Amino acid sequence: VITVSLPEGLPMAIALTLAFSLKRLMDKNNFVRKMHSCETMGGANYILTDKTGTLTTNELCVVKILNIEQEIELIEGKDIRENHEQYFKNDFYWHLLRKALSLNINGHISFLNVPNDYGDNEECSSKNKTDKAIIDLLYRLKSPISEIEEKYNNRNKKQIPFDSNKKRMITFIKENEDEYKIYTKGTTEYIKDYCKYYINSKTGEKKLLDENSLKRLENKIEIYNNDMLRTIYVCYKDINLDDFENKDENIDKNDLILLAVLGIRDTIRKGVKEAVKKCKEASVNIIMVTGDNIKTAISIAK
Repeated sequence: VITVSLPEGLPMAIALTLAFSLKRLMDKNNFVRKMHSCETMGGANYILTDKTGTLTTNELCVVKILNIEQEIELIEGKDIRENHEQYFKNDFYWHLLRKALSLNINGHISFLNVPNDYGDNEECSSKNKTDKAIIDLLYRLKSPISEIEEKYNNRNKKQIPFDSNKKRMITFIKENEDEYKIYTKGTTEYIKDYCKYYINSKTGEKKLLDENSLKRLENKIEIYNNDMLRTIYVCYKDINLDDFENKDENIDKNDLILLAVLGIRDTIRKGVKEAVKKCKEASVNIIMVTGDNIKTAISIAK
């Protein structure tokens, strides 16, 4: 027979200790669901954290627009309004790029009774932060999305939404009775396999994306990634009626025509560096979890 004797006040003492620990964690903006987890937290060796919105502000902004023949650098800011002619001299190229950006997003347009402080007569909201960065870019260049969107109804437009596993989004468009297109965007890792041509931003000519051009593009993309920029391609492709009706999700895996690569910045949140430093001093390792390009993730981690 084993007899165990416990002090009468021990359970109460443990409960009070955990309750005080719980209160201290709550004061530091930590949500604790189970009281006994306070004890576990005290012995944590690793913290797994999301990047977007946790380590960064999740307020994305397009700061680079790259074409084989041209590189555009934009000052970061949502309150800037500029004419697109300042950057794009060829009307054919700009019209294609504007359509590719305007049609291949998930957004809701609201018309304003009175123009806002920037002179816009409409606003477009989106839950997807990448799409929101593209929306802000279009309004920055004084290019209302509704002017493009109103030309296409549900019969003339079909979408395959962005998928975090496939890392791309496709919009099928019926331009007229004899012309159909897809507009697509996705991670730049796919450019080498999916893109065959590009449109010269200065002349509007369609050209073959040869090895030399691809190498120059990849070098620039690597520089962007090392500068903590998320990079996505913007492309289009001519299709036929059957492709439009079938809405094949793999139709964008070959013969794409590259329009641009966008460099999107997501600023690191204030206080993150200090918090990570404190964790390291306490022998707690931080592991960042993200679906971004590996080089972008490494540059942010550094």
